Amino acid sequence: MTNSRHRKPFVSVHHAKRDRYVAVLKQHTESHSKVTTVVLATPDGFEVAAVHYQGEPRSAQFAAMAGSLIAVARAAGREVGHEGCDGLIVESPNGKLLIRPVGKGDGLLLCMVLAPGMLLGAALWAADEIGKAISLI
Repeated sequence: MTNSRHRKPFVSVHHAKRDRYVAVLKQHTESHSKVTTVVLATPDGFEVAAVHYQGEPRSAQFAAMAGSLIAVARAAGREVGHEGCDGLIVESPNGKLLIRPVGKGDGLLLCMVLAPGMLLGAALWAADEIGKAISLI
């Protein structure tokens, strides 16, 4: 658990970079018509930046669940001998949800909500590019 005295500066640092984060998210997703929402979140569920393109905005909810879902993915990976499992893809008839860590040790999670028909390879490429750009901020 994070000590609350250390939590506020951590979130404040990321919120100070919010506009730059949003610009990166837009730069790497706005050309993909099947990306509906992109969120940067802290592992404990706080939204840092979000871009919403379609549907009902639920970025705070995505941020809140991202850390828990990554923890479950890592635990499942350990159970089958896949140490270092860092990403999660949830598929349904209504689209996909992609969650993965990004940045340079800043503890940020990227959450991408994808409409049906979005090519997974394109989403993974965009996520990689976002990760590279976020690590430079």
